[in-house]
Amino acid sequence: MADDEQAVLDGLTEVLRCDPDIDVVGCASSGAQALSLATVHSPDVLVIDLRMPDMGGLAVARQLREAGRRRPFILALTSYADQPILLAAWALGIRGLLLKASGPADLHYAVRTVAAGGVVVDSCLVRGMLDHLSGANTPSPEARPSRHRRTGGVLR
Repeated sequence: MADDEQAVLDGLTEVLRCDPDIDVVGCASSGAQALSLATVHSPDVLVIDLRMPDMGGLAVARQLREAGRRRPFILALTSYADQPILLAAWALGIRGLLLKASGPADLHYAVRTVAAGGVVVDSCLVRGMLDHLSGANTPSPEARPSRHRRTGGVLR
């Protein structure tokens, strides 16, 4: 689990620890720490913020892949529907894209699905990605989730 905001990291970690089938083996407050912990602990899933000051989820995913590591599978969390970053995450093999505004049930589902080799993309994010890929100049309001309002759900 990696996020540069301590309150978010603590909250997400607590949510995951409530699930008896999920073991949180490490928490990192930076991308560099996440990379180090992933190398040491070899988790099935790395839950990481896409944007962090030192090294975000994209850079961590890139370094893990360049090192030839197929695991951990990565579940990226974001507050923003930045289409180029989301598409870059997808191209790097990130298996899950979830809004930080998602509820505990969505987070549990996403971690389990990604751990099993599946793919999870928040419905708000996938719509924006499809709009971007199709060349739509102005994504719909649903494709631009607010940091304070949840409008979609996880695609299952």
